[in-house]
Amino acid sequence: MEKLKISLLYVEDDAPIREIQARMLNEMVETIYTAKDGVEGLEKYIKHKPDLTITDIMMPRMNGLDMIKEIKAYDKNAKTVIISAYDQTHIILRAVDDGVNGFLTKPTTVKKFKELVLRIGKDILIEKNAIQTQITLKNREAILESVTFASKKFLSENYSQEILPEILEKLGKATNASRVYVFKKDTDLDGLNHFQQISEWCKEGIEPQIDNPKLQKIYQNSDEIKTMMTALEKREIFTCQTELMDATVQKFLQLQNIKSLILIPVYLKDNWWGFFGIDECDSPRNWSEPETQALKAAANIFGAAIYRKLISNELEDLNETLEKRISERTEELSNEILERQSIEKDLRESEEKYRLIIDNANDGVFLTIDGIIQFINPKLTEMTGYFPRDLIRKPFITFVENNFQEIVRENLMKATSAKISQRDDIQIQNTKGEYHWYEIKSVTIEWEHQNAVLSILSDITERKRADIALKKRLKEEKEKLNKQLKMFYQKSKLETLGELAAGTAHEIRQPLSTLASGLENLQNKLNGKNPVSQEYIDKKFNGFDDDINRINDQVENIRKFSRDQKYDNQRAFDANESIQAALDSVIPRFKDANIKYDFKIDTRKSTSYGKRTNLQQVITNVLINARQAVNKKEREIKDVSYVKEITIDTWNKDDNICIVIEDNGIGIPKKYQNNIFDPYFTTKDVDEGTGMGLSISYGLITDMKGDISVSSKEGEYTRIIITLPVYHQA
Repeated sequence: MEKLKISLLYVEDDAPIREIQARMLNEMVETIYTAKDGVEGLEKYIKHKPDLTITDIMMPRMNGLDMIKEIKAYDKNAKTVIISAYDQTHIILRAVDDGVNGFLTKPTTVKKFKELVLRIGKDILIEKNAIQTQITLKNREAILESVTFASKKFLSENYSQEILPEILEKLGKATNASRVYVFKKDTDLDGLNHFQQISEWCKEGIEPQIDNPKLQKIYQNSDEIKTMMTALEKREIFTCQTELMDATVQKFLQLQNIKSLILIPVYLKDNWWGFFGIDECDSPRNWSEPETQALKAAANIFGAAIYRKLISNELEDLNETLEKRISERTEELSNEILERQSIEKDLRESEEKYRLIIDNANDGVFLTIDGIIQFINPKLTEMTGYFPRDLIRKPFITFVENNFQEIVRENLMKATSAKISQRDDIQIQNTKGEYHWYEIKSVTIEWEHQNAVLSILSDITERKRADIALKKRLKEEKEKLNKQLKMFYQKSKLETLGELAAGTAHEIRQPLSTLASGLENLQNKLNGKNPVSQEYIDKKFNGFDDDINRINDQVENIRKFSRDQKYDNQRAFDANESIQAALDSVIPRFKDANIKYDFKIDTRKSTSYGKRTNLQQVITNVLINARQAVNKKEREIKDVSYVKEITIDTWNKDDNICIVIEDNGIGIPKKYQNNIFDPYFTTKDVDEGTGMGLSISYGLITDMKGDISVSSKEGEYTRIIITLPVYHQA
């Protein structure tokens, strides 16, 4: 079996068991850590941050539950599993409250142990992959936004070294990098190639390297950068992590506090101009394929802008030369013919320069008059497979997918009539019969004394695919959230069952005690010298029978709740029975805590429709919250005259069953009262609840077409009002 690519911490005080289980786990997971008790386990968790922690409960110095509580305080998303020979309800409930992800009871089989680790390990990997995919998509979009910003900057201001810092800052923040910089290639008097840093951006707290004398002139064949430059010269992107490089490169990078870097070459057509790089100084980083492709696009934009600037400079020089020639030649009438020939020649050269720019553009370019294609650039042929003979003198719309033809008509028409740039996303079929997504941007120009439309096509197929992938991911996340809500719903049922079990245990102790003392008394009588009458024996056994029936009723109550939770379907049910069942489970806990309670249940029109156990679960949850509220107030105010009180009233109003549960506890601050039914919202301490109880209660009540609301005053009371529609037989 291939090892799971996760790290695991195993905590067990029994050394032989710890060693055996560690060997088994080492065959299943990539990395294993062990600890002999909770204190050492907590230290190793903080140091290594394992993906999963498996721990025994009973251990010296710090037990497993206390260790998990400390771990959760440090990392609320930590994945944990407990192993114990104990099965008391309070231990299970506390483990659930602490957010454990699995339970194993000693002794356990190797098969069960492996199945649990395998299941949770796969969930961890799925969660990691989902998070990494989301981060990758987000990083890619941020990088593409910075590329777009750079494109607009270069188009509006042309390339100059002065605008580089702003562009590098945008790229650095988009990639969350420590340092972004640009190196330009040059040649010295001996003909040796070297690189010099010309611009840099650094994140706050990162030491700049722009003035580092060792970076002012780095020779291409030097040992420190030879490997990097070899890759860049082949137009390849170079990435590395410092700790994996040889000693010479490590020393060079460590002087700049670089943990990892990525270098992207910049080419002007076929000429290597230089490169820009991104450093990570905090921790090593692996760059995904979408991120590297986005950075490559940034390098292409950068190279195109520089090339455009060079051509523009040449054109400006040429125009200055033309103006000088015209000025000189106009003064020499005798050379008029020669002058005109020279001008025509220079104009042709100028047109060729502009043609060169269009022919070398990174996007498809075409020109239409009245929708008919007049010319295309080579990039359009490369993108679609259509040669000029296939397109020239033909309507552009015939190559567009049917659903987008009207969009293209409006695009070209608006560009012609409004004389402003138009942008749309369309699909075009290439010569292979495949439809690709393109962004079309059109603007009106004058061409041979006619109004024409110049359009630029950019291939955005990958971006569209990324959008589709993102929508799919959002759907998966929604399904995952629904699954988590179901898990919390199950937890809420377990809490209710635990409360019921605790009350049942309390109620069983008294008849058991009575049975024990009665049997002992009967035995003493039978062993005595005086005869025992049959009437006395019958009376005793009748009492025993009553106690046994009382115990049986309590066991039947918890058994019925557990069974009904599984098989209870929506039907007509008596709301009073659900309320009474909930009261039976919590009253013993009220007595233990000296809570005064008063229950007034109206027996008229108490039939509603839904799941009986769902209402029992809601009432139990609200009563538990009420008990916690009055107990907390007692601890806080420390007033011996304070009497803890909880009341339940039910009545009928407007064909509804009204249930009001009120306590005189700590109350709810006004600013929180609109949020108490929100998932995960809670004002309790971490060890008192997850914040899902009232949210689940809200869902259960609304499923029964009912309503649940709150009225509270901080420090005085909290009142929960539940209404359910009365069910009428059809």
